[in-house]
Amino acid sequence: ILSILGNAAVLVTAAWRHSVLKAPELLTVNLAVTDIGMALSMYPLSIASAFNHGWIGGDPSCLYYGLMGMIFSVASIMTLAVMGLVRYLVTGNPPKS
Repeated sequence: ILSILGNAAVLVTAAWRHSVLKAPELLTVNLAVTDIGMALSMYPLSIASAFNHGWIGGDPSCLYYGLMGMIFSVASIMTLAVMGLVRYLVTGNPPKS
């Protein structure tokens, strides 16, 4: 619930300020989208399956869980890598005056 509310707050704030967003802030929006996507598509299934002591839906739901985990995790890791590169370029190579 906290993940969904926190990332939804980021998305709402970005929607209100969409005209002044720059590229680095859009990376934060992308990270919020991947996090909320993971929270909505994976967490309910894993919680229900934990109470069931097995995958609800059998092998297809297990494959769905793995696919969603891979898609959102790779997107999140790539976003974090680009954010790190942007931070390095900004702080490691200051503009010459």
